[in-house]
Amino acid sequence: MAAENMVPSGRSSPVIRQLESAFTKIGVTGAHKQILALVLIGCLFDSFEQNTIGVAGPILKEHWGLTGTDIGFLNTITFGSAALGRLLSGILGDRYGRRVMLTINLLLFTIGSAACAVAPNFATLCFARAIVGAAAASLLVLLAAGCGTQ
Repeated sequence: MAAENMVPSGRSSPVIRQLESAFTKIGVTGAHKQILALVLIGCLFDSFEQNTIGVAGPILKEHWGLTGTDIGFLNTITFGSAALGRLLSGILGDRYGRRVMLTINLLLFTIGSAACAVAPNFATLCFARAIVGAAAASLLVLLAAGCGTQ
């Protein structure tokens, strides 16, 4: 049966003891703290990015005469591009290195955010939100994967 090949869990497991021993020897380094800080900042930016339309939606409705469907479409573009960005950033991060991709995504996030701020119409805003969604989602993937490893 498959149960015969399973590793026992709990503190008595040799695998668990080996992992605990390795973590005790390594300790928490400055690099670990830096990566944790970057991941938390990335989560903060992602949170801001995901909630932007909820805050700006009523103003956009009034200023451009948008409907609730338009605002929903804007959110759909953001979440769809975020899903695509997560997939692509993992693949490209493995191929070209996480630091390179992190730099590119930070640049894209900045450009996309600036484009959102000065968007003259709904179509431009949709395009800019797609860039921001993909870049912000990619930042979290790359940071969580450990930007210090490549």
